[in-house]
Amino acid sequence: MKIFAPLLLTLALGGSALAAPADPSAAGGNTVSRLRGAFGANVRVLMDDVSGQPRSVRGLAIATHGLDSADRASRFLAERKTVLGLEHAELAVVRTEKLPVGEVVRFAQRVGDLEVEGRTLAVKLDAAGRVTGINSDLVPFDLQRPKALIDAAQAQAAVHARFAVAATGTPRQVVLVPAPGLARIAWRVPTAVIPLAAHFDVWVDAETGDILRSSASGKDQPMRTLPVKETSR
Repeated sequence: MKIFAPLLLTLALGGSALAAPADPSAAGGNTVSRLRGAFGANVRVLMDDVSGQPRSVRGLAIATHGLDSADRASRFLAERKTVLGLEHAELAVVRTEKLPVGEVVRFAQRVGDLEVEGRTLAVKLDAAGRVTGINSDLVPFDLQRPKALIDAAQAQAAVHARFAVAATGTPRQVVLVPAPGLARIAWRVPTAVIPLAAHFDVWVDAETGDILRSSASGKDQPMRTLPVKETSR
């Protein structure tokens, strides 16, 4: 896939990844009104009751301009960051997916050089390059960077100390946001229990070394949970 600039779309820089509304219920109503005022009365908006942020916006037909789908979607978001509530979000294009009619451009949320785990925004375009819908998993949070972090080797050691694994791969630092307002820097450690057969990802708190969570990285594998060492039970 060929992506033209801006590959990394920084909508704004601020103290938080998304500004948290003081009153989510009131902000939800204001957001819906704002979106319908900008995009038309027939726009369908689904709000998230917990985060107070829009989860999907449907019924759009907004013409775009750009060199390709990724560029079109990036420009659309940048030009409408205020109405979409993205003034404090940093987004980077991760891939473009072909649809039977049109394409979907997926963005990952970032904080500086760190990707926010599992928090994405998708822009759907039709065959004419018009934006027809947006899906979002973004949540408001404020990330406080700790003064000291464990290194990659220590993160791997924490995994080996807790789980009966055969090997660990190269850890990668990410931001983990399990719920709105809660954010931690974590090491994502790829882990193999049975080489070529059972693989998991483990998230290790980059400040404390605590195991935050684990998840199978393959759908078709014989194991669904990581075996815990007897000494860790």
